[in-house]
Amino acid sequence: MFYPAQYWSHKNHSYIIKSLNQFKSSKLKNVGCIFTGHDKGHLDYLKKLAVEAGVEKKIIFFNYLSNSELVYLYKKCLCVVFPSLIGFDSIPMYESFYFKKIIIFNQKTIDNYFNKNIVPLNVNKHNDLGRKILSIKNNDKLYKKIIKNNSVFFKKKFQKLENYYSDLLFN
Repeated sequence: MFYPAQYWSHKNHSYIIKSLNQFKSSKLKNVGCIFTGHDKGHLDYLKKLAVEAGVEKKIIFFNYLSNSELVYLYKKCLCVVFPSLIGFDSIPMYESFYFKKIIIFNQKTIDNYFNKNIVPLNVNKHNDLGRKILSIKNNDKLYKKIIKNNSVFFKKKFQKLENYYSDLLFN
């Protein structure tokens, strides 16, 4: 999983850390998360929480990355997770559409307009993230349809941004 977000408390990285502790099934035991963003005073707490939860080996904490490094992570991740407690849409959501990745988004903060584009996440239940990951792994046909629809949506709405990413990918 991939979560590109500043290390603010409202970005809710702690939800992912606590959820990873719930990943007990054999299909989830090797699933981890890469975080990337600037420390806004919360990173030390998150690293300590990961150790306390016993999932420090399942998480990679990065600061800012280059554009090519971000592109690589988007291309290689299973999905993007966005459990933020604030924000009805996000740049990572649109980047997920472009890179044809599923995005698991906090169901309480997403604008209803995007409900068909995301996998809804209940951030009040730490076992919900694992259920969503298993669903993605087990229901490939459904998620390919969502990915296709998101890609078409992105192309219609953000042609200029698509050109930007194309320049990054091919230069």
